[in-house]
Amino acid sequence: MTRRIFLATAIIFLLAFPACAGLQTQSWQYNKQVQPVNDGFALIDLDQEVLRHTRDDLADIRLSDGEGQEVPYQILQPEPDQEKTYPAQLIDKVVRPNEFSSVTLDVQNGNNLHNRIVLDLESKEDYLRDVKIEGSEDNRTWNLVGTVKVFCVYPNNRQNDLNYFPASFRYMKVSIDCRGKEPLTIRDARIKYVRPDVQSLVQNSSIKYKGPDPSGGRPEITVPATLITNRTDPKTNKTELLLDLGTKGYEINHIDLQVNGINFDRLVEYYDSNDGSNWNRIGSERIYQHKWTDYEALKNKLTVNRNMGRYVKLAVNNQDNPPLNVESVVVWGDSPKILADLRTGSYTLWYGNPDGKAPQYDLSHFSQLIDKNKLAVIQPGQESINANYHPKLTDNRWVLNTVTIIAALVIGLLILKNMKAKA
Repeated sequence: MTRRIFLATAIIFLLAFPACAGLQTQSWQYNKQVQPVNDGFALIDLDQEVLRHTRDDLADIRLSDGEGQEVPYQILQPEPDQEKTYPAQLIDKVVRPNEFSSVTLDVQNGNNLHNRIVLDLESKEDYLRDVKIEGSEDNRTWNLVGTVKVFCVYPNNRQNDLNYFPASFRYMKVSIDCRGKEPLTIRDARIKYVRPDVQSLVQNSSIKYKGPDPSGGRPEITVPATLITNRTDPKTNKTELLLDLGTKGYEINHIDLQVNGINFDRLVEYYDSNDGSNWNRIGSERIYQHKWTDYEALKNKLTVNRNMGRYVKLAVNNQDNPPLNVESVVVWGDSPKILADLRTGSYTLWYGNPDGKAPQYDLSHFSQLIDKNKLAVIQPGQESINANYHPKLTDNRWVLNTVTIIAALVIGLLILKNMKAKA
């Protein structure tokens, strides 16, 4: 009798086993081949075809090896402009009426690269002042780093960030001109490194840069965007710009508006949508261009740093001014990528499963420890349609396993009953 029970149990597990082995690929409509060149961690680009056919949340992405076994991965959204703040001590504040107010910052480490000083200025009125930025290794001999301007249109429109080409001076001195005006009180200052926009630095700096690319050799990528609407509503005097990115899922860093005009300052609201009808408000930001004899400033960038839908809408508030002449819009960003530990051989990237659920892998707990900048980026092959695709299958493998095990148990009970009847 014991032998018969053991035999029936073995049959049950053999029947249930197929539901636990490998990836149930019939649930995915599309796939691409992935060919790693070397062993180890690599990044796989989720290109436009993948983004077009995958779920909005990318939860249905799967990766399998040459034997059909599921391979763990981690989705990595492209990082926004990296920013690092260094501890800096304010060691010297000087106010000389009718000359300047200044502050000296001790970064306390001459090896740190920095390119921005953020000032906290006390003022209850408008101002526009020249600022001189200097650097020193010993707090005695000073080198000119650049000259910029700060301004405030009280109370909310301020520009107190001082941008300069990357430097590593331990000491930084900021001097604000106050000739013929009340000195500005410098309450605090912070020093940062931000991945710079070379063009804006050239426009706002009095020095010429001759060193290596300060962006670290990581040029940004323009996302394909078609401007399909550029019209002004006569009732609201808002200029609406509608962009089509071709697919949802791009991680947008920033949007540049190329405007033909000077001396403007407008609020721009921006939205995104997957269908072009239902809009999600992302935020708002001012763009401006000031230009006269002794002053020039330009800000035509909207900082986004997020995953966007297929359509992007920009609403420029003209108020009682003539509409801005926006000649073009340039979108900067990148496509998402996945991180996986691969071996030389052939892998398959699966996507297009409406019922796919986000997997949980151990890799999610330590992927942040891996230096992604040194990893190869693999471009997947051509898109293929899965001939075995069955749209009603589900990715909830526990359901498949449960159904299979129940069926196996029923068959097993019938076998046992038959064995008892023959005994």
